[in-house]
Amino acid sequence: MGLTLVSYIVPHWFKNWYSEANWTVGREIVWNVLVILLITFGNIFYSQWFFGRIFNLRGMLFWLGITASIGTIPATVITLVNYNRLLRKYATDSLLVKSAEASIETNPTPQNEIRLLAENEKDTLIVKTEELLFIESADNYSEVVFWKENKVQKVLLCSSLSRIEEQIKYPPIARCHRSYIINLRQVTAISGNAQGYKLQLQNWDCTLPVARRYTDLVKEYFKK
Repeated sequence: MGLTLVSYIVPHWFKNWYSEANWTVGREIVWNVLVILLITFGNIFYSQWFFGRIFNLRGMLFWLGITASIGTIPATVITLVNYNRLLRKYATDSLLVKSAEASIETNPTPQNEIRLLAENEKDTLIVKTEELLFIESADNYSEVVFWKENKVQKVLLCSSLSRIEEQIKYPPIARCHRSYIINLRQVTAISGNAQGYKLQLQNWDCTLPVARRYTDLVKEYFKK
């Protein structure tokens, strides 16, 4: 009964928590602990109903100990299996990664620049598409990072990242994370793990994350 509740009913109520896009080892552990607790209470109810045993703290700890000792090993195995499955899924050994130079050569840019308008409808930033690296969310602002005059430059716009995203009509510049819009033509390398992809850009030292909900978008772009 407890297993049925966790496996079918609870996931139906909390779809975002149980979606693969939000999977983490921590959430898998929480899920397994919840299963063990529900099975424990199921065992207590069973012992009371059929054997007339009185519920008390000692009895609860007894059943919790038995359930945990039996369930810990399979729970650990399931967690490792899920982790390795996602690790293989997001591995990038077979993913075709194009350098920014190759991308520019094989995909001529039909749009030379993008125009970004701030919330006040007055402040405007015009950036060439080949210069833009990424745009990062900064609370109610968005920081536009681009390469110009042989150095990294940053401009802060008073605008949400979602509003900025609506203004961009150039597919290689895409939302890849809740905090980032990335110019995929600037990507030089991709690394992957069970948590998703990491993108390395030209002229930028740190890798940028790709949320799992956007991994298919990134894969399709680099497989074209």
